[in-house]
Amino acid sequence: NVYLESCYSDFQQGDQSEIEVRFALSELHTGLFGTADRIRYRPSTKTLRVTDYKHGAGVAVEVEENPQLMYYALGAVFALKQPVWDIELEIVQPRCPHPDGPVRLWKTNIVELIEFADKLKRAALATEDPEAPLVTGDHCRWCPAAGFCPALAAKALKSAQKEFGPELPYEPGDLAEVLEILPMIEQWTKSVRAFAYEEALAGRIPPGQKLVEKRATRKWRDDQKTIDALQFDFGLTKEQIFNKPSLKSPAQIEDIYGKKNKRDLDELITSETSGTTLVPLSDRRPAVAKSTAADDFSFSGRGDGWGDND
Repeated sequence: NVYLESCYSDFQQGDQSEIEVRFALSELHTGLFGTADRIRYRPSTKTLRVTDYKHGAGVAVEVEENPQLMYYALGAVFALKQPVWDIELEIVQPRCPHPDGPVRLWKTNIVELIEFADKLKRAALATEDPEAPLVTGDHCRWCPAAGFCPALAAKALKSAQKEFGPELPYEPGDLAEVLEILPMIEQWTKSVRAFAYEEALAGRIPPGQKLVEKRATRKWRDDQKTIDALQFDFGLTKEQIFNKPSLKSPAQIEDIYGKKNKRDLDELITSETSGTTLVPLSDRRPAVAKSTAADDFSFSGRGDGWGDND
């Protein structure tokens, strides 16, 4: 609904709007193609808006100079075959917190897009070099080659060699650097496991590994036959057979009672946090006071002059 509202809110009489716009940029380089979620062209001002919907809740996507949206805008210009002066790039990401809200807009122009096209063409040509360097970054989290990329493996191993602990001195910058690339390393670990599993399924089992059956979960063959047997053959009561019903969660009750009337339940509901968590500054939740966060831990000294009151 957030995505649909953003699309309807910017529409004016005379605008041209299309969804799932396929394009090809073979004029720049062979193999460049894509699909834009939605484009809107305004002939009166020769303005092109490119909207990209992000459903992910884990990583907030920045809209300013976003290369993916610049790429989509470039493809839209080629697909439209209409004069374009101004360009608006829009990210709609309703499930991930961001200081600028779920709908984020950045404006540029055709001159900057032409400069981007030149960089894109040179970058595409560079990939044809068999000795092209492998560059790690945020993009590694979604790369299909992450499971067997030597550059990513080296980055992960280098980061793993840095040790942190209450009694160990460290550079705050090193800790911040490792925290920043942890998601990439975690994704690399998942990719390695997935790649190794697929190789094993194909008969290429890595040395020292083997395929085994997952731990079996026991279940009743037939629920009704089991209930009858437990009651009449084994002499168990219903109280012994069935679990006691539990109160449904506030969200489940709201679904039954009706979302429009959920405020009626406010006096019955309380929100309790289980503690604190560390997140990037882009997270829109307010930071807690230092003393509040410290209450979650018991410091016994760090060997670097820090005490219980620091």
